[in-house]
Amino acid sequence: MFKFWNDTLKPRGKYELKRALAVQGFNFGILYVFMPIFKPSFIVNEAVVIALFGFVCGCIGIAVNEKIKIQETNE
Repeated sequence: MFKFWNDTLKPRGKYELKRALAVQGFNFGILYVFMPIFKPSFIVNEAVVIALFGFVCGCIGIAVNEKIKIQETNE
């Protein structure tokens, strides 16, 4: 389990902010979507869900773009 977190959040031996934000944003998005199960009066706003998962996709996209640039410069 810890290997998964270390490989995901610390690819170069230190935490990367974009990856940590993507994981936290995804976790918060899932929690937000399933909140009505625990509190039935809670209303889920679709714009918040779209914004959260859009933010996660943006963070992952930036991390992948940087990784591609690093690989291209090493070749």
